[in-house]
Order: sequence, then C-alpha cells, then structure tokens
Amino acid sequence: YESDPFARLDTTGVGKLMKMAVALIYVSPGIPCIYYGDEAGLEGGIDPGCRAGYPWGRENTDILEFYCRMNRMYSQNQVLSRGDLSIIDYKGLLVIRRSLGDAIVTAVFNNTDHDGVYDGYIGKVIDLYTGEPVEGDVVLGPLDFVLLLNLTDR
Repeated sequence: YESDPFARLDTTGVGKLMKMAVALIYVSPGIPCIYYGDEAGLEGGIDPGCRAGYPWGRENTDILEFYCRMNRMYSQNQVLSRGDLSIIDYKGLLVIRRSLGDAIVTAVFNNTDHDGVYDGYIGKVIDLYTGEPVEGDVVLGPLDFVLLLNLTDR
C-alpha cells in the first residue's frame, strides 16, 4: 500500500493491530478521523478497492462495537481531547499519557511479538475501555494495549 496514500487499513486477520492503531488515533492530539466504512470493518485495497460502498447489513459487529466504545470513551473524557501529552518508552512499551487537571489517561501499547509488563501507574486506576479496576502489574500480550484512567484525585 505504500504507493497509495488512500489505501484502507487491512482489517482481515489483523484485528489486534487494527484496534491498536485506532486506539492510538483516539489518544493522540487532535480530532479522531475515521475513513468511512472503517468502523464497519469495510475491507479494501489499492484504488479503486479502497472506496467500496458501505456494507449495510454486513458490518463486522466486533469492529463496530469497538469503534462505538472508543467514541464513547473519547466523548466522556475531556482529557483525551484537551489534555497535555507525554510520550514515554517504558521497558519497550509505548506509553502515551494525557493529563488535564486531575484527570490522567495512560495508554500503553505493546507493539512486539512477546508479552510486556507495565507497572508504572500510581494510585487507583481503571481500565478505561472496560471500566474494570486494575491492580498489580498489567501484562500486555503481543499487539495489545490498555487505556488506564487514574482515579487518585477523583
């Protein structure tokens, strides 16, 4: 796809990589931009295959639900749209921290082929995507990520 700047991200067989790329978009500065059909798992390739019609009634429900949850998470946490940004290499993991006042979101990405461990959070945190509390080390499998919301000052 290197020669076509509009080629769609391949969603076939790379669900973890696609979800990690989307999560990276949502925690990065700026407004998340979604190419139509990506949220439904629309497959495509090099032009003109990258501009197929929306798959009405044939959406990939796993990917669609993922995008819906990411949108809710983004809209309910102003820190993701307005927060300060810091980027850290933590034991081989990519850590993106957004902070705004007392709100801190820490996104941890493992873009490797082996497990990674993140133990760099302080205080009480929840997994922002699932809403579940996090205790102890966070073990991330290959091509995995976690979004942590700090609850220390809330």
